Amino acid sequence: MKTFSKLAMLCCIVATMIFVSCSDDPASTPTDKNYYPLTVGNTWTYDGIETEDKSGTTTDIDTSAYQLTTKVDASLTYQGKSSYSLIDSSSKGDGKKDTTYVSKSGSQIYTYIEILPTEALASFGINLDLGSRWVLTSDYNQASWVILADTTIKGIQFDLNGTPLTVDVSLKADGARKEISTMMVGDKSVQVQKFTTTYSIVLKTSGLEVPFSIFIDTYVSENIGIVKSELLPFTITFPFPLSVQFPPIKNNGNRETLKSYTVVK
Repeated sequence: MKTFSKLAMLCCIVATMIFVSCSDDPASTPTDKNYYPLTVGNTWTYDGIETEDKSGTTTDIDTSAYQLTTKVDASLTYQGKSSYSLIDSSSKGDGKKDTTYVSKSGSQIYTYIEILPTEALASFGINLDLGSRWVLTSDYNQASWVILADTTIKGIQFDLNGTPLTVDVSLKADGARKEISTMMVGDKSVQVQKFTTTYSIVLKTSGLEVPFSIFIDTYVSENIGIVKSELLPFTITFPFPLSVQFPPIKNNGNRETLKSYTVVK
C-alpha cells in the first residue's frame, strides 16, 4: 500500500482502535442466516489487491497483489465470553500473523478489540490508552444501526512533516444493510448480502475542521462467510490556510476476494 502521511495514518489507526467492523443482516428471517460459520478448522483464502482513486474511478494497483488466509484456530473462553480465535496470515509485509477473537450469540457477532498504543502509535510519539474490550460488530437482525456513537479524543499531539499539531479527533461509525446480488466463488455462483460500514471522521485543529469519511463494503454468503470486502480509497482535503502547507492526501484502499474456502456447516 502507498505509504500514508502521518495524519492520514493516525486517523485510520484511531478509527480502527475504537471500532473495527463489518456489519450483517438479511431481510426476512435473519437469525437463520449463518453468515459467519465459526467451526474450528474453517479456512478462507482471499486474493487481495491495493486500489487507488484515479479521477473518481477506483483502479487496481497491479504491483500490489497479495494473498490473505483466515483460519478459525480454536474454540475457547476469552475475557469472559465463549469465543473463537481467528488467525490471519498475509503474503505481504513481514508475514506476521494476526489473531482476532470473535464471540457469536444468535444473530450478534462480538469482537474483542485489543488496543496496543505503544506499538500502533509509537511513530507518532503518542501515549494513548483506550483500553481493551468486547464490542458488538454485527447484528443480523438490524437493517441499519449505530456502531459507534459520536466519540471525541482530545489533545492528540504529534509532528506532521516538521510541524507540531494538536488535534481533536471526532468520529462515529454506522452500519447499513444494502442490496442482495450474486457473485462467483471459483466456478460457483452464490447469493451475497452487501453491508456498508461508514466511519465519519472530523479532525479539529487551530479552530479548523477537516471532515472525511471511510467506507468499507462487505459481501457475505450464507454458510460460506465473507465473499468480498473492500476498503474504498479516500482523500483528506485541508481547508485554508492549512491547504497552503498540506495538499490533499490521497489514501489507497484495498479489495479482498474469496478464492477458496473450507467450511463445515
